[in-house]
Amino acid sequence: MRSAPTGHLWICLIAILWFGAGCAALDPPEETAAQRRERLQQTERSYREKIQQDPEDATLQVELADVLLEQSRFDEALTAYGAALDLDPSQALAFLGMGAVLFRRGDTERAVAAYQRSIAIDSENVDAYRQLADVYLGARRYLEAQEALESALAMEPDHARTHYNLGVAYAGWRSYPAAVASLQQATELDDEYPLAFYTLGDIKCLKLGECEGSIEAMESAIR
Repeated sequence: MRSAPTGHLWICLIAILWFGAGCAALDPPEETAAQRRERLQQTERSYREKIQQDPEDATLQVELADVLLEQSRFDEALTAYGAALDLDPSQALAFLGMGAVLFRRGDTERAVAAYQRSIAIDSENVDAYRQLADVYLGARRYLEAQEALESALAMEPDHARTHYNLGVAYAGWRSYPAAVASLQQATELDDEYPLAFYTLGDIKCLKLGECEGSIEAMESAIR
């Protein structure tokens, strides 16, 4: 026998019956640091048990490495990614994870090489292009970042953060009108993206001298 609906569910039913309105689900409570730590530890234990049962499964090694990376245990993550590649050199996600570890360590050249290997294996993984672009932007290699971001946008043209980063890349090599166009696209795709609005206003005023036109963007950034 089903129990009667209570609380939020009653409110949803009333809204639907009386007003024909939909009902959004309540946001789940945010995970505390302790809960996150416990979740990751449990996930790690689960993967280690699975690897003991099937030590030849490269995918399990990658998934374990991802959990270790999320805990910032970089040496262990690299070891697990390496173990995955020893089992299966075509594991694009292992190279992707290695790139993330190396980037966080500040090893730009090796991070770039890892991301490029990942893309060579799986050229359809849009995250590889975005993360490669992050490395290039951090190293102020703006033209290379632009190329990676344009590849990402060819696959997912409506991704606001990618348009934002492309605007940053354009601004990096002083192509300010193109930067403004990309940043405007980012704000149109996500009208709650304060960093994009702020950067747009900053470039309009300080680089193009369009300070009056930048006021609206700045106001949107602080709403």
